[in-house]
Amino acid sequence: MSKTFEVHVPDELASQIEKAATARGLTVQQLVKISVEEMIERDAEFESAAARVLERNAELYRRLS
Repeated sequence: MSKTFEVHVPDELASQIEKAATARGLTVQQLVKISVEEMIERDAEFESAAARVLERNAELYRRLS
């Protein structure tokens, strides 16, 4: 199952997206999908790393408060 999203962007951004897709041999849809997937993955990795740091330093933070 999949969903379709309609996104309105300024002309300048649309042009940049089209150029970036063309330069990579991708369709605009492929470029946007890959970009969103990578952003979500990076966010998840950051959240996981931050949670590990907070967990490892919990005692230090407790002492400092």
